[in-house]
Amino acid sequence: MAEPLTRERITLAALSLVDEEGLDKLSMRKVASRLGVEAMSLYRHVANKGDLLDALHDHLVGQVPPPGAGPWEDRARGLATAFREVLFLHPRAVPLLATRPAATPAALAVLDHGIAVFTEGGWEEAEAVVAFQTLFCFVVGHGVFHTAAGSDTNGARAEFQEGLEIVLAGLRAARV
Repeated sequence: MAEPLTRERITLAALSLVDEEGLDKLSMRKVASRLGVEAMSLYRHVANKGDLLDALHDHLVGQVPPPGAGPWEDRARGLATAFREVLFLHPRAVPLLATRPAATPAALAVLDHGIAVFTEGGWEEAEAVVAFQTLFCFVVGHGVFHTAAGSDTNGARAEFQEGLEIVLAGLRAARV
Protein backbone atom coordinates (compact mmCIF):
# COMPACT_ATOMS: atom_id res chain seq x y z
CA MET A 1 0.00 0.00 0.00
CA ALA A 2 1.32 3.42 -0.94
CA GLU A 3 2.13 5.96 1.74
CA PRO A 4 -0.71 8.49 1.97
CA LEU A 5 -0.16 11.83 0.34
CA THR A 6 0.28 14.67 2.87
CA ARG A 7 1.36 18.27 2.76
CA GLU A 8 4.61 17.24 4.46
CA ARG A 9 5.38 14.52 1.90
CA ILE A 10 4.67 16.96 -0.91
CA THR A 11 6.92 19.59 0.70
CA LEU A 12 9.78 17.13 1.17
CA ALA A 13 9.45 15.91 -2.43
CA ALA A 14 9.52 19.52 -3.62
CA LEU A 15 12.60 20.23 -1.49
CA SER A 16 14.34 17.17 -2.89
CA LEU A 17 13.54 18.37 -6.40
CA VAL A 18 14.83 21.87 -5.62
CA ASP A 19 18.00 20.42 -4.09
CA GLU A 20 18.65 18.38 -7.23
CA GLU A 21 17.45 20.65 -10.03
CA GLY A 22 17.04 24.14 -8.62
CA LEU A 23 14.12 26.34 -7.64
CA ASP A 24 13.47 27.41 -11.21
CA LYS A 25 12.76 23.77 -12.20
CA LEU A 26 10.13 23.24 -9.50
CA SER A 27 6.70 22.42 -10.91
CA MET A 28 3.61 20.73 -9.58
CA ARG A 29 3.90 18.13 -12.34
CA LYS A 30 7.47 17.23 -11.36
CA VAL A 31 6.59 17.00 -7.67
CA ALA A 32 3.63 14.76 -8.49
CA SER A 33 5.79 12.57 -10.69
CA ARG A 34 8.33 12.20 -7.91
CA LEU A 35 5.54 11.05 -5.60
CA GLY A 36 4.03 8.71 -8.20
CA VAL A 37 0.72 10.55 -8.39
CA GLU A 38 -1.09 12.84 -10.79
CA ALA A 39 -0.55 16.57 -10.35
CA MET A 40 -4.23 17.10 -9.51
CA SER A 41 -3.75 14.93 -6.39
CA LEU A 42 -1.46 17.56 -4.92
CA TYR A 43 -4.18 20.20 -4.88
CA ARG A 44 -5.95 18.47 -1.98
CA HIS A 45 -2.93 19.42 0.15
CA VAL A 46 -1.47 22.55 -1.46
CA ALA A 47 -3.66 25.16 -3.13
CA ASN A 48 -1.20 26.08 -5.87
CA LYS A 49 2.50 26.57 -6.54
CA GLY A 50 2.58 29.68 -4.34
CA ASP A 51 1.21 27.64 -1.46
CA LEU A 52 3.86 24.99 -2.14
CA LEU A 53 6.56 27.68 -2.05
CA ASP A 54 5.16 28.87 1.28
CA ALA A 55 5.29 25.28 2.57
CA LEU A 56 8.92 25.02 1.45
CA HIS A 57 9.74 28.35 3.11
CA ASP A 58 8.05 27.23 6.30
CA HIS A 59 9.87 23.89 6.30
CA LEU A 60 13.29 25.46 5.78
CA VAL A 61 12.88 28.22 8.34
CA GLY A 62 11.36 25.70 10.73
CA GLN A 63 14.77 23.99 10.86
CA VAL A 64 16.30 27.03 12.59
CA PRO A 65 16.37 26.22 16.31
CA PRO A 66 15.37 28.87 18.83
CA PRO A 67 18.29 30.78 20.31
CA GLY A 68 19.70 29.54 23.58
CA ALA A 69 20.07 31.49 26.78
CA GLY A 70 22.68 34.13 27.48
CA PRO A 71 23.59 37.69 26.54
CA TRP A 72 21.88 39.12 23.46
CA GLU A 73 25.08 39.06 21.41
CA ASP A 74 25.67 35.36 22.04
CA ARG A 75 22.04 34.56 21.28
CA ALA A 76 22.07 36.68 18.09
CA ARG A 77 25.33 35.04 17.01
CA GLY A 78 23.87 31.59 17.62
CA LEU A 79 20.66 32.37 15.77
CA ALA A 80 22.52 33.82 12.78
CA THR A 81 24.93 30.89 12.62
CA ALA A 82 22.14 28.32 12.88
CA PHE A 83 20.19 30.08 10.13
CA ARG A 84 23.28 30.13 7.91
CA GLU A 85 23.71 26.40 8.40
CA VAL A 86 20.12 25.79 7.28
CA LEU A 87 20.73 27.89 4.17
CA PHE A 88 23.77 25.88 3.23
CA LEU A 89 21.95 22.56 3.71
CA HIS A 90 19.72 23.56 0.79
CA PRO A 91 21.70 26.07 -1.28
CA ARG A 92 19.37 25.94 -4.28
CA ALA A 93 16.47 26.99 -2.06
CA VAL A 94 18.19 30.12 -0.72
CA PRO A 95 16.58 32.45 -3.31
CA LEU A 96 13.20 31.38 -1.95
CA LEU A 97 14.16 32.56 1.52
CA ALA A 98 15.49 35.82 0.09
CA THR A 99 12.38 36.62 -1.94
CA ARG A 100 9.34 35.02 -0.33
CA PRO A 101 7.51 37.01 2.34
CA ALA A 102 8.08 35.63 5.82
CA ALA A 103 4.42 35.01 6.56
CA THR A 104 4.48 31.33 7.45
CA PRO A 105 4.14 30.02 11.01
CA ALA A 106 7.80 28.95 11.25
CA ALA A 107 9.02 32.24 9.76
CA LEU A 108 6.93 34.20 12.24
CA ALA A 109 8.30 32.05 15.08
CA VAL A 110 11.90 32.80 13.99
CA LEU A 111 10.98 36.49 13.77
CA ASP A 112 9.53 36.35 17.30
CA HIS A 113 12.65 34.56 18.59
CA GLY A 114 14.89 37.08 16.87
CA ILE A 115 13.06 40.08 18.25
CA ALA A 116 13.05 38.45 21.70
CA VAL A 117 16.85 38.14 21.55
CA PHE A 118 17.07 41.90 21.39
CA THR A 119 14.13 42.91 23.62
CA GLU A 120 15.30 40.53 26.35
CA GLY A 121 18.70 42.16 25.94
CA GLY A 122 17.17 45.51 26.86
CA TRP A 123 16.32 46.89 23.42
CA GLU A 124 13.08 48.76 22.77
CA GLU A 125 10.76 46.73 20.54
CA ALA A 126 11.05 49.03 17.50
CA GLU A 127 14.85 48.93 17.75
CA ALA A 128 14.75 45.15 18.21
CA VAL A 129 12.79 44.76 14.97
CA VAL A 130 15.36 46.81 13.05
CA ALA A 131 18.24 44.95 14.71
CA PHE A 132 16.79 41.55 13.82
CA GLN A 133 16.07 42.66 10.24
CA THR A 134 19.67 43.85 9.93
CA LEU A 135 20.99 40.53 11.20
CA PHE A 136 18.60 38.52 9.00
CA CYS A 137 19.50 40.53 5.89
CA PHE A 138 23.19 39.95 6.49
CA VAL A 139 22.71 36.18 6.87
CA VAL A 140 20.47 35.84 3.81
CA GLY A 141 22.63 38.16 1.71
CA HIS A 142 25.74 36.20 2.60
CA GLY A 143 23.86 33.00 1.80
CA VAL A 144 22.65 34.25 -1.58
CA PHE A 145 26.15 35.37 -2.56
CA HIS A 146 27.94 32.22 -1.48
CA THR A 147 25.37 29.64 -2.53
CA ALA A 148 25.16 31.21 -6.00
CA ALA A 149 28.93 30.94 -6.22
CA GLY A 150 28.88 27.44 -4.75
CA SER A 151 31.43 28.49 -2.17
CA ASP A 152 30.61 26.93 1.18
CA THR A 153 34.28 26.74 2.02
CA ASN A 154 36.20 27.34 5.21
CA GLY A 155 37.01 30.78 3.79
CA ALA A 156 33.31 31.54 3.27
CA ARG A 157 32.54 30.42 6.82
CA ALA A 158 35.38 32.57 8.20
CA GLU A 159 34.13 35.50 6.15
CA PHE A 160 30.63 34.96 7.55
CA GLN A 161 31.94 34.92 11.11
CA GLU A 162 33.96 38.08 10.52
CA GLY A 163 31.02 39.84 8.90
CA LEU A 164 28.73 38.71 11.69
CA GLU A 165 31.06 40.23 14.26
CA ILE A 166 31.04 43.51 12.31
CA VAL A 167 27.23 43.50 12.22
CA LEU A 168 27.05 42.76 15.94
CA ALA A 169 29.56 45.52 16.68
CA GLY A 170 27.45 47.91 14.64
CA LEU A 171 24.30 46.90 16.47
CA ARG A 172 26.09 47.26 19.80
CA ALA A 173 27.31 50.75 18.84
CA ALA A 174 23.84 51.78 17.63
CA ARG A 175 22.42 51.00 21.05
CA VAL A 176 24.60 53.50 22.88
